[in-house]
Amino acid sequence: MCWPRLWLIMPETARNEISAVHDRLNEGARLWLWSLLFCVWAIFTWWALGVALLGMIVAYRTALAEAAVYGRLVQTCYDLYRKELYATLGRTFPEDARQEILAGRRLTAYLERGPLLEPATEEPRTEDTTNL
Repeated sequence: MCWPRLWLIMPETARNEISAVHDRLNEGARLWLWSLLFCVWAIFTWWALGVALLGMIVAYRTALAEAAVYGRLVQTCYDLYRKELYATLGRTFPEDARQEILAGRRLTAYLERGPLLEPATEEPRTEDTTNL
């Protein structure tokens, strides 16, 4: 819910970097699909199956690596620009991490349903960390 709004306030360099990684991720997925489709030629020649499987393995590893980079970049963008998102939307940024959980839920509800359907204030759940 927040990503499209965050995308619009991020600097162009961040958007370009994420777009480049997203394009490489799509290329890996596209290569995997074409490699799968290449299996059809195995009915005419036996080596097509080997080429197709090799292509699928390379594409899978490529897409997996790019997906990890993409995920880290998205998380980094939230870390770096979420304060600007709060400010742009006219919301106050919370002071501590516990308040930020609740504020994040409220911000998401605000963006999803509008200001009138925003949930009431609730305390964030705390997890028992004594057994860690």
